Amino acid sequence: MQIVIYTHTDFLDIFAIQQDHFISQNLTNVTIFSNTHHAFYKFPVITYDDSLPYANRVLQCIKQIENKDDFEYFFLIHDNDILLNIDIHTCELIITKLKEHNFARLDLNSVNFPHKPTYKVNDDITLGENDNFYTYSVGPSIWNYNSFKTILKNNKFFCYRTIEPAGTAFMVNNNFKTAHPLGLVKHVFANRHLLSFCYFLHITQRGQYIFDNNSSYTDYAKQLYIKYNITRPIMYW
Repeated sequence: MQIVIYTHTDFLDIFAIQQDHFISQNLTNVTIFSNTHHAFYKFPVITYDDSLPYANRVLQCIKQIENKDDFEYFFLIHDNDILLNIDIHTCELIITKLKEHNFARLDLNSVNFPHKPTYKVNDDITLGENDNFYTYSVGPSIWNYNSFKTILKNNKFFCYRTIEPAGTAFMVNNNFKTAHPLGLVKHVFANRHLLSFCYFLHITQRGQYIFDNNSSYTDYAKQLYIKYNITRPIMYW
């Protein structure tokens, strides 16, 4: 499974955390979308034009992914979410189900409210179809390549803050389907429900570093802040 991370050199301090977590998990199939080829990056980089709106930046990059004809789905994350752990085998099982039912996207922020219909992946994992709630989100997701490209092509003038409502309206109006994993919550951090097979820390918001004092991951977030010499202002959740 291809892993794509969107970042910017203004966030090198935060990206350092993510890159080390990629390396510690022996993840090799990683591509970085960034505004420049920076010597710090240890994975292949596709650059975007910083003058373009966010959606068009991603569109220009996604068209350039090597071997894009060899995969239908890929994992997309942004540098404000630190991927702590991912089970690639489980993700690939889920992708089989996404293909079978023609889903455009899997939202990796689990939810506990009822979904109908549901789709059983195995004894541990069930997917629930999204009922038009943030059908498009910039949060960690598994996307269908062609669906994602079509959505961006039709919404390429939107910025990071406005692509979610615009993308959601486009997906709903054009019958794109999104799924959520159900009932697999491991922990909660910054109102994100972390899955047993894929969990991440929503570590920055509007440029500030998040401490969620209600989460069991708060101490770890604080350790990272010190270890990586982060100097950003702190947002207490």
